[in-house]
Amino acid sequence: MINLVIVLFGLISVNRISIDRSPDIDFSLISVTTVLPGANPDVVDSSVTNIIEGAVNSIPGIDDVRSRSAPGVSNVFIQFLLEKDLDIAFNEVQSKVGQINSQLPDEAETPIISKIETGEIPIIWLALRGNRTLQDLSVYAKNVLKRKLETIDGVGSIVIGGEQERNIRVNLDFDRMSAFGITVQDIIMAFRNEHIKLPGGFLIDNSKEDLLKLDLESHNVEEIEDIIVTYDRNRAIKIKDIAEVKDDVRDLRSMGRFNGDPSIGIGVTKIRGENTVEIIEKVKAKIKSDIEPTLPAGMTLDIGTDDSSYIYELISGLGQNIFVGFIIASLIVLLFLRSYSSMAIVSITIPVSLFGAIFIMYAFGLTLNTMTMLALLLLIGIVVDDAIVVLENAQRNLNEDTPEERIRASITGANEVFLPIVSSTLVLVALFTVVFFMEGIAARFFRSFGVVVSTGVLVSTFVALTLTPTLASKFLKTKKESNRVFDGFNRRFTVIENRYREMIEWSLNEKKKVLSYAGLFVLLSFVGFTQLSGGFFPEEDEGQFTITVKTPVGTGIDYTNDRLSVVENLLEEYEDIESYFTIMGSGIESQAVNIGVVYVRLTPSNVRGYKQYEIIPILRERLNKIPGIKAFPAPMSFASGTRGEAMQFTVSGPDLNILNESINAFLSKLAETPELGDVDSSIELNLP
Repeated sequence: MINLVIVLFGLISVNRISIDRSPDIDFSLISVTTVLPGANPDVVDSSVTNIIEGAVNSIPGIDDVRSRSAPGVSNVFIQFLLEKDLDIAFNEVQSKVGQINSQLPDEAETPIISKIETGEIPIIWLALRGNRTLQDLSVYAKNVLKRKLETIDGVGSIVIGGEQERNIRVNLDFDRMSAFGITVQDIIMAFRNEHIKLPGGFLIDNSKEDLLKLDLESHNVEEIEDIIVTYDRNRAIKIKDIAEVKDDVRDLRSMGRFNGDPSIGIGVTKIRGENTVEIIEKVKAKIKSDIEPTLPAGMTLDIGTDDSSYIYELISGLGQNIFVGFIIASLIVLLFLRSYSSMAIVSITIPVSLFGAIFIMYAFGLTLNTMTMLALLLLIGIVVDDAIVVLENAQRNLNEDTPEERIRASITGANEVFLPIVSSTLVLVALFTVVFFMEGIAARFFRSFGVVVSTGVLVSTFVALTLTPTLASKFLKTKKESNRVFDGFNRRFTVIENRYREMIEWSLNEKKKVLSYAGLFVLLSFVGFTQLSGGFFPEEDEGQFTITVKTPVGTGIDYTNDRLSVVENLLEEYEDIESYFTIMGSGIESQAVNIGVVYVRLTPSNVRGYKQYEIIPILRERLNKIPGIKAFPAPMSFASGTRGEAMQFTVSGPDLNILNESINAFLSKLAETPELGDVDSSIELNLP
């Protein structure tokens, strides 16, 4: 009955458990991003970055504080100790930044505080394009698409890339202003006095009340042209008398393209802990049922990147491995025990144990990802081991008794191996619970693996000691199957068994030689282990990657656009590349118009010739030959604010100029090692 409950809870959990690319973890890192339009890095550093750093420095539990002051934007990264609760840290940062908001320049936008987490980056990018202006596309993306996508359950926020915001420009005529004796300050005061919206309150009499509306805001060119600046001899001097008013867009600081066509990017992020695959499927369903039928004529909405494709492929591959492992384990049991009933009994224990492990995953709030699926794959072998030990011992007892004593043989068989099985289980649990005591980010990735294996081992032991003898008492047979296949395998295995017996006898007679060979083998293994390459994750074929492109500091967006067009033309040469989505002036360092990011999506793995990790080095070599750029192709990053490179250094010092010289020397030294590939620095002091 308990095993049926395990299966029931497991089936419920399978339908409810979230599916993701990697374990859901945080990096104990919080970023504060503040935009100060038009400011140079020195102004940003002194009037924004230093103030925010001073405010957050007093928060307890900080490991270090790093900042970056770029043209028009300040980024402050607060790294907390891993044991610090990130939600508490977030609230403390929010409180400290709120206290110094009044000290920031009036022109500064409200600081954006965010956690750096694995699920924080967009899980799907959409590209809106068509025979409209970028301003029209931006308005439709912001006012229509953004609102529709935000209503999807599980969606956290919508990011718009390459947006062209509407701006009404007032181009002053200084000659006419001089003739009327009007200054820029007079115009600013006119806007403050005339372009306003205030609460009017209520006008109440004996029988009714009216709500007063004081809305003097101007929303079009004509209304702004009629704003009165001053009076000259009883004549009103309006904006249109001293300036040209134009309905336009903000200064061009960002652009977007999809497969070379101008477009607006729409990124969808999920709420932490939600099912990535399920949310992407909801987004696609929303597009098909609600968005595409109502798109204006000439507009199209394409998928730029899609995390679910890789997750589906990853989970499907691991699921197939689990199924193949299940089949192979069952066949091996059949060959050695020579009993179809024994094979069936062992085969039943495998899914029951896996269902129990999945239920525990769901109860602990874990997701089906690379780590947990590998843990389930490992559990198959452990489950089979315990079940075979119990079953074989029950079989031995049954062979010694009559078939009518099947129940007693099963109980006796389980009791006889109870202590060894429990002992081996506790040893395995002790081995895999070591990950709970690991420190650092790696520990957070591997913790889910340890939870699944250690608890799954306990479940498998319970199943082996309860379900296996129960089934054995009903279906186990004394007679072993006999046919040509079983008899042939048994003869060959008997030969191997005899050779093994001879080898054991030789080992006992030649103890010194055996110990010498064993010592030599251990030494060679140690030497070989030191020669193995290492990495946080193995090279994976995700089917998508990014290319970060940087042009020289001080170059405008037109030059960046031209260089990115060259990069896009290079991508067009590869049939394995299905699509690419380019964003300029936003991404890793917003407001920097000399930076662009290309999100490259590959064709399905079963139809392309190159793996992702094979095509990246090829592209890197060709991109390095394009003049005027530094290009950094890399796998998709786990979190925002990083490019996904395998290694990053932080260099600090009290003097900025000395620091810059040291970094340049460091980069030159690193460049001498070709295995490192491209090296880059975030410090750039040569902005004109």
